[in-house]
Amino acid sequence: YRRIGKLFDTMPPDKMVETEAKFKRHNDNREFIGHLKVNILDPSDLEKGVIVNIIDITERMQAEKELKKSEKQYRLLADNVTDVIAVVDLDRFVFSYISPSAESVFGYTMEELANLNVFDILKPHSADYLMAVLNQEVEKDKFGKAEAQRLEVEVLCKNGSSAWMEISTRFLRDSKKKITSVLCVIHDISKRKEAEDQLHQAKNKLEEKVKQRTSELEERNIALKVLLDQRDQDRRKLEDTIMSNINALIEPNLTRLKSSSLNSKQKVTVKVLESNLNEIVSPFMNRLSLDYLKLTPTEIQVANFLQHGATSKKIAESLGLSLRTIDTHRYNIRKKIGIRGKGINLKTYLASI
Repeated sequence: YRRIGKLFDTMPPDKMVETEAKFKRHNDNREFIGHLKVNILDPSDLEKGVIVNIIDITERMQAEKELKKSEKQYRLLADNVTDVIAVVDLDRFVFSYISPSAESVFGYTMEELANLNVFDILKPHSADYLMAVLNQEVEKDKFGKAEAQRLEVEVLCKNGSSAWMEISTRFLRDSKKKITSVLCVIHDISKRKEAEDQLHQAKNKLEEKVKQRTSELEERNIALKVLLDQRDQDRRKLEDTIMSNINALIEPNLTRLKSSSLNSKQKVTVKVLESNLNEIVSPFMNRLSLDYLKLTPTEIQVANFLQHGATSKKIAESLGLSLRTIDTHRYNIRKKIGIRGKGINLKTYLASI
């Protein structure tokens, strides 16, 4: 009441006066905050009184108080987080707000940051990337499809070094739902990017070593294959030489010896000699039997002679068979190895195996 009384004493005669004061309801004694408007009815005659209008603003005052408290709490939170919280004005791309943690992240003072825009601290490639994303989202917002984004950009710090940041963005709007600014939560991911680069380099080195090692093994395998092929060729050449010598030097003599007049003791000796000779050449005969599709023993002998260039007459004399019989064996060999009726020379074919 004293405050209202003083208000009346100091109220100018030609103006309305407004103030806020505490009031108490008569019926329940509840106090409330009222907005008081006082108007003079007749400035020339103050005794005619005044018009007093009181509006209960308790809830509004309480809401404003809570809002200020909430703003203070959020401001306290934003000012003390290690990540950078910033609000970027989309008209000028300046920071309408940036948390103090930006000083330790970017190296600039708060006064310096107030005079910088976003593009002053972004590397060119990251600035182009950020603009492309923002333009895309603004365009999508026309259809109500704008979304929060998480971007990785490279920034330039005050000392000239660069750092990688992860930015989470969200649009802020005015009362008409128009996008006016972007809320950004900026997290330093330089260490993570460095670890990823090191991991990528280690992976590349490992892949290069594997590639080099694979190449070395392939070269060794090729060399080993060449050696094995050479060894196989040498072995086959040795076998062919042995068989050729046996056919040329031993078989004819053995055949003539068997055809000559021998006593029983000599015949036994020749038979043992022939048996031992067959045991010596049996590994070669086994290979021939596989190569020649399981030919009969006599067909194998004939094929072996043909392989080394012997004529049918020579083979007949060596084996003690008739020329007709040799021709029959040649026919059967051609049939079994699948070249009958194909115009392929049997001797040439066997020599190529």
